[in-house]
Amino acid sequence: MAGDDATDFRFLLAEDWRIAREARLAALRDSPEWFLPSEPHESSWSDERWRSSCTTGVWAVAEAGGVIVGLARLTDAPDGPHVGSVWSHPRHRRRKIASTLVQLLVDEVPGSDVFVWVIQPNPAAQELYESLGFKRTDETQQIDGVGTEVRFRLERRAGP
Repeated sequence: MAGDDATDFRFLLAEDWRIAREARLAALRDSPEWFLPSEPHESSWSDERWRSSCTTGVWAVAEAGGVIVGLARLTDAPDGPHVGSVWSHPRHRRRKIASTLVQLLVDEVPGSDVFVWVIQPNPAAQELYESLGFKRTDETQQIDGVGTEVRFRLERRAGP
C-alpha cells in the first residue's frame, strides 16, 4: 500500500513481531506521556509476548527510507474493535501518516463501530480522530499516574 512518494503503509505479519517491538518501543521513548503504561512494561516483554501481539491484534506501519515512521494497532475488545498505539515519528508528523494508519485499520472491520481512548489533554490526537469521523463520547476513565482518558467512537453500524 503506498502513500505519498516516500511513505509505504503495510500490515505486519506474525513473523514481523520484531518490527512491531522496535516501532512501539521507539514510540514509547519519543512520547511516553501519551501512552498508557502496561504491566509489565513493554520494554521487558518476552519475544513470545511480542509474537502474540501480532496475532491478537493487527499492527500497521508506515515506512520511509527503510525506517518505520508510524505505527498503529487494532485490537478486539468485548465492546468492539479499539485503535491504539498510534504514533508518528517526530520528523514525519503532520504528513497524514497517523490518519492513514488509523484508516487502514478501521477498514479492516467494516460495519463495526470502532473506539479509541485519548489521554487528556491531547488536542493533536483529538483533532486526528475527529477528522476521521470519531465522536467524543461521555465515557471517561481515570488512570493512576496518567490522568483522564476520554473515549471516542466511530459509528459505522447501520441504524434500526
